[in-house]
Amino acid sequence: MFHQLVSRNNDIRRLVEKGYAVAFDSNHLVIRDIPYLDSDRKLQIGAIVAKLEFIDQEHVTQTDHQVFFAGSIPHGLDGKPIPNLGGWSLPAYVERSQ
Repeated sequence: MFHQLVSRNNDIRRLVEKGYAVAFDSNHLVIRDIPYLDSDRKLQIGAIVAKLEFIDQEHVTQTDHQVFFAGSIPHGLDGKPIPNLGGWSLPAYVERSQ
């Protein structure tokens, strides 16, 4: 199923071709191994998650404009939180890829 979705969805195909760790889990697109800096400017690894809706067996669309970040609040090189990226939390459990 993964290969069918990738081959039929150009946006997802481009992510895979660029080497992103892409997975589908319970109608969610999960992009793992996203590097970011925490509040101590230490390198951390997070994930970006988006809800998907199946149009048919081979095509998906994003259900709305929201994406979720799994990790602590990302910070810029200046040590400040990145604006408009987070600020509140929801419980989410994403397993680290092998």
